Amino acid sequence: MKPNQVILREYAGDGWQDRILAGKAVRDVEQWLAEIEARQSLAPGASGKPLAWLCFVDDVAGDARRKKVVRSVGLLTDVLRVLDRDVTAGELQRLRGIFDRDGLAFDGTLEY
Repeated sequence: MKPNQVILREYAGDGWQDRILAGKAVRDVEQWLAEIEARQSLAPGASGKPLAWLCFVDDVAGDARRKKVVRSVGLLTDVLRVLDRDVTAGELQRLRGIFDRDGLAFDGTLEY
């Protein structure tokens, strides 16, 4: 079963800010990620902690405020990396644009 929602968690200011989207926009994010994952991996050794996460999620027991994380992908937005692949500032903005266009604020619970 494929996840039916995706959350973008970004560290901003002094805490995490989450936005969630569903429907066709999930496919847009999956396509964006597939394009990045199709690239050749970089050499090991990248340092840093993700300042954002893409979390593909499903509802927990039908509760819209509780989400089970099916897959999470770290985004090192400060050094423009996704997983172990480079991204451009424009590609990162394209991802954020999907969430700006179709996302809603999410303040529920994520279960890993």
